[in-house]
Amino acid sequence: MEEEAKRVKFYKAQVWGQIEEKSIPSRYMKNRIILLSVDPYHLFTSWEVMEKPPFIIRVFDFTRRFFPQYNEVFSFKVESDVGNWYMNGKPSAVYLAQIGKVKEGKFILIAQSNIVQMPNGSVSTSRICMEMRKIRIEEKKILKEEKMEHAYER
Repeated sequence: MEEEAKRVKFYKAQVWGQIEEKSIPSRYMKNRIILLSVDPYHLFTSWEVMEKPPFIIRVFDFTRRFFPQYNEVFSFKVESDVGNWYMNGKPSAVYLAQIGKVKEGKFILIAQSNIVQMPNGSVSTSRICMEMRKIRIEEKKILKEEKMEHAYER
């Protein structure tokens, strides 16, 4: 056993050197905006734009996507070409974000985000979920009974 341990070589200095060389870039040099759901009530957006600020970020409720127009929920002005922001949302809603500039009263789109489906904010009432919940409760009862039996055996 000791002979095997002596044959093993460690390369920790080499690994750390490789990690330091390949750090995460501060910019990717692309116009883009990303939208993420944090929980049923909050959104997160991150953007990078290759033009000079200021910009307008517009957030749309895209839940009723069969209608031709989006319902703009809110918009806000940003003074940074790279940044991020947390926003309020609604459970089960679908959102879309755009970043652009306003010139001569018209919004000029620079980038559009992905579409985000917010998680449901309540307990599921589907039969499958209810059955799974019953099974988990029964399993917990069985585990508690087994623990009690083992406690009396000692």
